[in-house]
Amino acid sequence: LPEAMFLVSHVVWLSFVQTDLDRAYRLAAMPNCDQTTLLALRKAFQPLTWNKTAPSRPLIVEYLALQTMVRTLGGYDLLKRRDPGEPNTHNPLITLANGFLRLWLLPNRTVRDQRNILDQQLACVHVNPPRVSDVSSLQDEYLKKPPFKNTVGWMLLAIALPDYSKAVRMGYVTSVQSELLAIYLSERTGGTLVLEDPFTRKPYGRTDKGIPFSVGWDGKAGTPDDIGLGTPLK
Repeated sequence: LPEAMFLVSHVVWLSFVQTDLDRAYRLAAMPNCDQTTLLALRKAFQPLTWNKTAPSRPLIVEYLALQTMVRTLGGYDLLKRRDPGEPNTHNPLITLANGFLRLWLLPNRTVRDQRNILDQQLACVHVNPPRVSDVSSLQDEYLKKPPFKNTVGWMLLAIALPDYSKAVRMGYVTSVQSELLAIYLSERTGGTLVLEDPFTRKPYGRTDKGIPFSVGWDGKAGTPDDIGLGTPLK
């Protein structure tokens, strides 16, 4: 999971982990689940840190890929002859297109805008818990203000920049649920594991059935963003 290079593969791996966590919990919650199985599950399902589930690597890799594409387009010359021996015929349409590309695609500005968005997104991701709403709002604010110049660069970023907020939320929920499962399995095998809810800095809360859960980003129990075991991602 931490070695996933692109956002799609990262999310796919997260979905696999989510499925495993859910099945492990459902198996452990069965009344006839014996101690041998529970101990095996406890050993296999250790808590996953936020560093392992965060999409930091895809953010950087896709940033570099897009930067390379922008710089390549910025240096492209439609008037350049492919064959040195080919006559340099004048084509008004190509001249117009070349001028349009030079005027409306500013590679340095596009790369700078992209880097500004990425730097702020990484700053939101590299905190615990991550500021998910800020990750998407930074991108939304940029897309609401198309510039008069560098329109092509703005369009490239609008198309190529994915919404990382969903991947950030999914990764963090996965990390929290892995801790909740570790607590549950520890207690089911006679152990004691106390971990703090990152949203309150206090031990995880308990449902009416004694199952550990997290209050989520709003810091309140009993709301839609609560994170629990055997529940869909929120």
